[in-house]
Amino acid sequence: MGNHRVFPFSLTSVFSCPALSARRRPRRIPLIAALSGVILLLAGSLPARALPSFAAQTGQPCAACHVGAFGPQLTQFGRDFKLYGYVAAEPGKSHFPPISLSDQMVFTHTQKDQPPGSVFPPRFSKNDNFSPGQEVSIYYAGTIIPKELGGFIEVHYESASSTISLSNVDIRHAQEGRLFGSDMVWGVTLNDSPAVTDIWNSTPVWGFPYYSSALAPTPVADTVLGQTSTNAFGLGLYGLWRELLYLEFDLYRQLPKGANQVLGHPIANIDIADDVTPYWRAAIQHLFDNDRQYVEIGTLGLSTSIRPGGDNSTSHHDHYLDVGVDANYQWYADPNDVRAPVVSAHAIYLHEDQSLDASRILSGSNAKDHLDTFRADVSVAIDATYTPTIGYFRRTGSTDPSGHWGTDVTGNTVTNPKSAGWVWEMTYVPWGKPDSLFQHTNMRLTAQYTYYTAFNGTSTHATDNNTLMLMVHFTLGVNN
Repeated sequence: MGNHRVFPFSLTSVFSCPALSARRRPRRIPLIAALSGVILLLAGSLPARALPSFAAQTGQPCAACHVGAFGPQLTQFGRDFKLYGYVAAEPGKSHFPPISLSDQMVFTHTQKDQPPGSVFPPRFSKNDNFSPGQEVSIYYAGTIIPKELGGFIEVHYESASSTISLSNVDIRHAQEGRLFGSDMVWGVTLNDSPAVTDIWNSTPVWGFPYYSSALAPTPVADTVLGQTSTNAFGLGLYGLWRELLYLEFDLYRQLPKGANQVLGHPIANIDIADDVTPYWRAAIQHLFDNDRQYVEIGTLGLSTSIRPGGDNSTSHHDHYLDVGVDANYQWYADPNDVRAPVVSAHAIYLHEDQSLDASRILSGSNAKDHLDTFRADVSVAIDATYTPTIGYFRRTGSTDPSGHWGTDVTGNTVTNPKSAGWVWEMTYVPWGKPDSLFQHTNMRLTAQYTYYTAFNGTSTHATDNNTLMLMVHFTLGVNN
């Protein structure tokens, strides 16, 4: 094989899935029961990138799992790795524990100077800020129990808010079986956010833009799904049947304030969900044209009732229902060559209905509001090194003069959530390929420009919020 080829060992030695191997794993009901008990105990008491620990565990370069050799965009191999519970490993080798470190160094310039203390703490300048540690993270990413249990767990420090918190938790056990005479893979997941389990890059947690500056203004309104809160934990069950139909159902419960405080999550004036929040995901996928083309069409949603700001004086709740549809498409010039060009496109539409029984009493909001969001992007990975991307986003919704949508960086009430614009991005990834000098270290250089045509309900001066972000994201596997 040439230097660009992947899979120096057979896929059947990594994923013993029925579609790739005649072998069958024995059922492991006792382990699932035990894991479920731990999950329920935790639930009652208490963004994945290209990580060197994953590369070391599988013996594959980052480009095998990730479009452009750096995450979070996943290839077919990357989707399978996550679907099968992060436990795939190169035979005969161990890189335990699977620990990785990363640092994001970010320079931010906005079209107009920002009021100090609004978007960011006063210690930063009103413009042209450089943050050498915008987000410093440590990851446990890979096998927990060989062949049985794996996970992705991030603890990160954010310099803008000077906080340390736990986020992007996804712990899985997966196994194979048969349903209606056809092969399937299914599993159980403990995770901390709806859609963090997703294997596609259209959903809010892993969707484009994959990175943003913490020192730039952003639209205030977003759907519950778009906010990707991590102050809850959920237990989910998922399955892929015949490599065609994917179904997932999760139940989330918000953690007590004490647990959130320990985990570094904000607890002051946060919305409180007293009841269990269900999240669902369904999708149809198909790989065709000799594995050169891949398409997915799906739907997702959640339903939750909250007390705004944790206020229980009204004995009422606000109810939110999010329903969305999404699509993903990939074209591989050569599915066996990680350096061959890849075209990747994603789109999602989310509609949120809001019944504001509590907010209507507390703040005089409308009895009902709605919010619609649309996002689409397309990228081309060249030589798994250069990846230009263009994306479009748009949010529209009800006009609500009560301040329900929030306040902007100057403290003014946002009455209309309309925001729209374009994002252009160019990334350069020097490593992460089979012939790279550093096999378990990776780096991503990003130049990103966000252009607003509307911002927080108005087109007037929307371009004042245009943002140029330059970023160096460095990752290192410490278990190699």
